[in-house]
Amino acid sequence: GMLVQMRSGEVHGVDMTMSDAYRWNKEVIPVQLEEGDYTQLSDVFDMFVFDFATAAVEQQVEHLDVVISRDGIVSAILFWFDLILDEEIVISTSPFVPEGQRLEIGQGLVYLQPGEVRVKRGTSVPLLAAHNSTEMAFTLEEDKLTRKSDDCSLLPHTRFDPRWEGARANLDDQWKKILQNLGYNPKDCAQLQEAVMRYAAQPAAFGIDAGVAERCALTFLSE
Repeated sequence: GMLVQMRSGEVHGVDMTMSDAYRWNKEVIPVQLEEGDYTQLSDVFDMFVFDFATAAVEQQVEHLDVVISRDGIVSAILFWFDLILDEEIVISTSPFVPEGQRLEIGQGLVYLQPGEVRVKRGTSVPLLAAHNSTEMAFTLEEDKLTRKSDDCSLLPHTRFDPRWEGARANLDDQWKKILQNLGYNPKDCAQLQEAVMRYAAQPAAFGIDAGVAERCALTFLSE
């Protein structure tokens, strides 16, 4: 992977920096980045190496000091995989592989918490990378970051409103409790399922966005 700066800057003569606040996302974002979509701030580095012949299901945590190669603002980490089949054949989703030779799965983009970091060339950024064999997580190690010099400092304003994340987590928790309670009431569960399917089938008739209705139905069915 590598650390990158994701800033809008000027687009066709229009200053789009105000839109940067809407880039942030807690989840891993699947992307197919091309040159010009990002600014590379570090060399490419390895995070995890798996040998599928001997790998076991287990957690792994890596504490990395990533050296910065140019001045900028660290916004996110971009990562991908290289699958080494033998000494000659490598299957990759790297953005550096020519389009006709790479898998179209793309890369993963994670905006780092607790916020963006202004960096200068030569300094290092403390990054924590972890996985549990099914999911990956990345974050800046803030306690180490605050002990760095002015060459590596957190920006004073986050890219998102923490209250929004708290509200989202609360709604998610309430939804899970509703579904759990419905599990003990088959009649109510059947009625809710019927209503959700009707909304998904005819969202316009109920004044509901089609994408929202579809996600609601999929979430309900997945539970």
